Amino acid sequence: MRLLLSRDNFRNGTFERDHFQCVVCGLPAVDAHHIIERRLFKAAHEKGGYFLNNGASLCEKHHIEAEQTTISSQTIRQLCGIETIVLPEHFWPGWEYDKWGNIITPEGRLRGELYYEMSVQATLRNVKFLHYTIHPKPYHLPWSRAGTADPVLDDDTCFEQEEVVVTLQTNGLPFTGYPDFCHGRSLDTALTPAVKTNLLQKLTVLDANMRVCGRCSDDNLYVSSIWIENNCLDWTETKDFAAFLGMPLPAVLFEGFYDKNAITKDFKNVAYPEKTGYTVRLKKGFRVFDNWKSNAECVV
Repeated sequence: MRLLLSRDNFRNGTFERDHFQCVVCGLPAVDAHHIIERRLFKAAHEKGGYFLNNGASLCEKHHIEAEQTTISSQTIRQLCGIETIVLPEHFWPGWEYDKWGNIITPEGRLRGELYYEMSVQATLRNVKFLHYTIHPKPYHLPWSRAGTADPVLDDDTCFEQEEVVVTLQTNGLPFTGYPDFCHGRSLDTALTPAVKTNLLQKLTVLDANMRVCGRCSDDNLYVSSIWIENNCLDWTETKDFAAFLGMPLPAVLFEGFYDKNAITKDFKNVAYPEKTGYTVRLKKGFRVFDNWKSNAECVV
């Protein structure tokens, strides 16, 4: 059920469905638990994650265990009889996520958008995490040619009165690279041997807490963003570090205070082979949790 409810209707509907009992032990329910953390539902049409299929009635003890992910999200859904999983629209399909948006793999969990919050780290202090991060799906600008499963911004107000950098989209597949490892869209998306060798030679100089995102082909490597743990470097730092790595950035279409009309005009007039779209990012740095409103793309 993907009907967004009010907070009160979410609580009341969850309790009524579960007969006002904790779905784990049958004691009286005291909490309408968000199976996936409400802060991860960001767009206006999903704000707060108040969907009936994202709720579970729990007693105090089992609510704490659910927050600690001792009881998994999947187990809670089964106990509630929930067959249709509700996830934030920028999550990747096919992955299993814990309450806090971390991806669960057999080897350990991948760090999600809320990983670096102190409260989340304290809650999950006994959980094994891998060093790697899978970035969420990028949001599209409202006028972009987006697929049916692509998240789309409700409007572009997040960029208004902000300095932005607009770059032309490049060909190739997305990659994330670390000092000792690199992968495609997901951990099991292998890069070609030539790309992998080239990337690892360049990225060996990164500190252990850094990662580089971009696009790659056998002939080209382009940097789109550089991260230190939770933080994306600002544009000036990104340019400087990309030059240090000897890796180019995409061609800049526009730089300055956000102006949709000017950006659209510049894109229309630019002479560029295989012109497929552009990406708007804030010139200043931003957190991974704020990536959705700091970095958006337009596909034409």
